[in-house]
This record gives sequence, structure tokens and C-alpha cells, in this order.
Amino acid sequence: MKLSSETIEILENFAKINTNLRIVKGNVLQTVGEPASIFARATLKETFPINYGIYDLKQFLNTIAMFKDPDLNFTEEVLTIVDSSDPSIHTEYYAADESILTKIPNVKQLPTPNAMFNLTGANIKRLERASSTLNCNNLRIHTADGKILAVVYDKSGAIKNTFTIVLETDYDGASFDARIDIKKMTIIDGDYTCSYYNGKCVHFVNKDKEIEYLLSVEAA
Repeated sequence: MKLSSETIEILENFAKINTNLRIVKGNVLQTVGEPASIFARATLKETFPINYGIYDLKQFLNTIAMFKDPDLNFTEEVLTIVDSSDPSIHTEYYAADESILTKIPNVKQLPTPNAMFNLTGANIKRLERASSTLNCNNLRIHTADGKILAVVYDKSGAIKNTFTIVLETDYDGASFDARIDIKKMTIIDGDYTCSYYNGKCVHFVNKDKEIEYLLSVEAA
């Protein structure tokens, strides 16, 4: 099988969340951070024929990148990668024992959210840049006076600087206050529909790609 550029992008994103990966037979991949502050699920164009464990996902991606036109053949113990442009070039990449891989939790169906809002890819990049520039690692998305605000700040109080984006100006839903460690907001670029669950998590669903994330929220 061959992996599309979209699937490679997802695997690269997952490698930032967790260094290992359990591939499960089918077209859905899941990963979880350590500690479990972020959970990600993606539906792929490809279908994996078997379960396969990868201990070092970055190394796995770098191995694939060595080939001009990689073709992957999975077996239970070993993955053979052959360069379709030159079949004399190949590698054997052995599966990791599942006992050393991070276990993926069972995620139950989510209830009705307490609130919903949108985050554009452009605004996510602005927030990430502000976090890096101001050295503030906390993000607060909350309601105030009929608006939804996204504020980058430092919850320790050591740094007083903040950065604010007004996400909505005519919000008439339930009030909420979601606080996230922005360093753990490791999500693929794009626009998202976000659902907030009081004191538990924010569910990010990409509007253009088959990928979603659950990010745990922090105490105020």
C-alpha cells in the first residue's frame, strides 16, 4: 500500500503527540498524549490490512522519507518498504511489541456540549505565535459581554502581558470559561468547530479534514 500526503501529515502530527503508535486494522488511527491531556482520532483514505505497532513514529516517518516512491507491505512481524521507482531498494521495519506501546483509552460518546464556538486556522496561528513571543503558555477562551474572547496569558502571574482575539461579537449562548495549556494544543492546521464540556475538555473537529481532538481543560 502507499500512503497519501494527507496520511503522512496526520502521522507527523501524531508523532508530536506521542512517540509511539498502535495501528489498528482499518482506516481509523488514534493516539493519546502522555500524560493524557490530548486525544486525537483521524479517518484515513487508506485501510491498514493488520494491526501493527510502531515504537518510534518519527523514525518510522524518516524511514519512509528515504524512499522516492515507497510501497508498504505489512505482515504481523515486519513491514517491508520497497521503492517502486527502483525495487532493488528496500528495508525491513519490525513491529514493536504492543505491551510497550501506549494504550488508547476507550472514548465514550460525548454528551451535549455546554457551549460551542469556532476557531479559524489563522487565529490558531496568531495565538501560537503570541504564546511563543510573550512566553505565555496558557490559553483562556471565555465569554464576556456577549463576546467570545481568546486570551493568551501566564497563569502563574509571573508575566503580566496578554494577547486577545475577539472570536465572536454577538454570542448569545451559555457562558463558559475554558483554559488550555497551549503547548499541548498540537493540532493540524485548519478551521475548527469546538465544543466545550464544563470542567472536562474541548472537542476540536476540523472542518475540512477527517480529524478531531479532545483537549483537557485546566482549573482556573
